[in-house]
Amino acid sequence: MMNGEHFGKLWLDALEARFGQVTTIKRIQCPDKPIIYIFFFADLPEQGFLTAVTCNLSAANHPDWKFGAPELIVTMGS
Repeated sequence: MMNGEHFGKLWLDALEARFGQVTTIKRIQCPDKPIIYIFFFADLPEQGFLTAVTCNLSAANHPDWKFGAPELIVTMGS
């Protein structure tokens, strides 16, 4: 298992322990960039909402990331 995939499994396990079962997983990769996974949770935090959490975005490089690297979480009514 590649390092990013191992991190993804650990991250997924941690998210599901906190938020419940993931609804959908999307895999995105731009040329010469790390694979990014997006985990979607339907009806989180409540009915009618969708929450998406990135995984491995932090493996990318950005000049503004001096003290850490982000993952993102977005929630919206759906």
